[in-house]
Amino acid sequence: MFRRLIFDHWVAIFPLISFVVTATVYFAISRQALRMTPRQTEHFARLPFEDNHHDAS
Repeated sequence: MFRRLIFDHWVAIFPLISFVVTATVYFAISRQALRMTPRQTEHFARLPFEDNHHDAS
């Protein structure tokens, strides 16, 4: 029954590629956050989270 099932080993590369891409993005964001100067952190701390302007559209 399982002899008819064809499994190609090259398919296993896709999870590895996904992990590498995700880890690279996470590492890049973490590195950028750790390299921020105190002036930049103060700037981002003062940014508003929501806009007080309500459009009537």
